Amino acid sequence: MNRRHGHTRRPARARRGFIKALLAAGLSGAIFANTQACDGLQVEAPWVREPPPGAGAVAVFMSLRNTGTGPVEIDSVSAEGYGMGMLHETVRAGDKVGMRHLHAVTVPPGSTVTLAPGGMHIMLMHPATPARAGDSLALTLACGGHAVRVSAPVRRDPP
Repeated sequence: MNRRHGHTRRPARARRGFIKALLAAGLSGAIFANTQACDGLQVEAPWVREPPPGAGAVAVFMSLRNTGTGPVEIDSVSAEGYGMGMLHETVRAGDKVGMRHLHAVTVPPGSTVTLAPGGMHIMLMHPATPARAGDSLALTLACGGHAVRVSAPVRRDPP
């Protein structure tokens, strides 16, 4: 124990291993961040399903097209006036239907991923005011340190 600083000093080999691990994590983070840029992401036909009165959440749907050369990973969503946004997937187990949280949605280059009723979708929770047909929600889709902003109309029925 180092009496002057009140902590145990690591042996030189352990310090070098720790520094190598930090550098490797930093480099892999830099590489990972490059694959997450929203470059090439096109959002098509976004819409929000009007919730029933008193609902604490709304579902958001759209198509995500990647015209870029690398994968685009949407890793978070948010919307003005909502406390939380999450990516979800509808899952069926026998006669039961539920939702599973997705940490991210990846759109491969040259592909389209559809967020639709009964499949993958966005859930916005804890609204400041209820969304009604005719309103429009300002959404942000985040791809690592980048973001795409989208305006999504609130509708009673699918487009």
